[in-house]
Amino acid sequence: MLSLHEQTRHQPVPKVYAVDDMPEFWVAEGTDGSLYAVPKQPGGWMSSDPARGRLFMDQPEKLQPLPTDEARSVVWFVYGDVGNIVIAEA
Repeated sequence: MLSLHEQTRHQPVPKVYAVDDMPEFWVAEGTDGSLYAVPKQPGGWMSSDPARGRLFMDQPEKLQPLPTDEARSVVWFVYGDVGNIVIAEA
């Protein structure tokens, strides 16, 4: 059983967001500091590079952080932990 200290220890949270007017995408911050529009499909992170025009250029105040468990699931679903640039954590 985990001690109270171990249970309350800060766990990193992936920087994944929802945007109301982009229902087909999540927005994720990469480890390079850029915001990417990530298609809501398996492996979507792999098609989110800036060379394909997938940078999120809208207003940052539109970003709605996903709950921690959902954000972790999104990272797994879109392969956000694969590549030279991955989805950042806070």
